[in-house]
Amino acid sequence: MKRRTEILLEITQLLIIKRRGDSGLAWCEGCARNVQMISTEKAAIIARQSTRNIYRWVEAGRVHFTEKPEGHLLICLDSLPLG
Repeated sequence: MKRRTEILLEITQLLIIKRRGDSGLAWCEGCARNVQMISTEKAAIIARQSTRNIYRWVEAGRVHFTEKPEGHLLICLDSLPLG
């Protein structure tokens, strides 16, 4: 008689990115509360997408965002689909 062994693995990944100046708490119109906002570059890393895809998501209304006075976009971390 053959024996069968099943192994179940659960992998949890934690990614913490901290850098001054391009993230922090800000008001999100979509969430109607203060949330963590991150740069498009960080959003791309976290979502495992290209920055171009992040901009496409912004244009399609798929993620919440705010624009800084200098023209940089900040993405709402709570609305970001995680890849």
